Amino acid sequence: MKVKTIVLAGSILAAIGTTSTNAEIIGFFPSDDSKVTIKIKNNEVEIINGDKIEKKIEFDTEKTLNIEISDYDFDKNLDFSIWHSDDGKGVYDIYRIFLYNKKTKAFVEAQSKCGDEFINVRIDKKTKTIASTIFEDNTPKICHTKL
Repeated sequence: MKVKTIVLAGSILAAIGTTSTNAEIIGFFPSDDSKVTIKIKNNEVEIINGDKIEKKIEFDTEKTLNIEISDYDFDKNLDFSIWHSDDGKGVYDIYRIFLYNKKTKAFVEAQSKCGDEFINVRIDKKTKTIASTIFEDNTPKICHTKL
């Protein structure tokens, strides 16, 4: 599986490198005093906080995993998401969002208020919410989640 990185302009403070073994390594500073490295290899994501592995997360997909760095909860600290296209026709993007907690210096996975996952995420700066797609009786609707 090829790994692709998507970055919002100006959000990544340091990119560490890429290897030729389908691995991606991204470094960034979620707050002034904390450095985090995210490694993606195949369908596993490893979060390294400082020099310690904080957690490993498996993804059940054959699709390319993508990283997006942003402030999803509007607390002025950088968070990140890992997303991939759905395993069907690849029409929808499925996100898992991880929020940085400055007190604990750790990441916590966010939950959508309208379902099991975030689909086609858009940051709504006006309402300070995450807008995502949900389906009710096969009809797409927008869900706003305040993180």
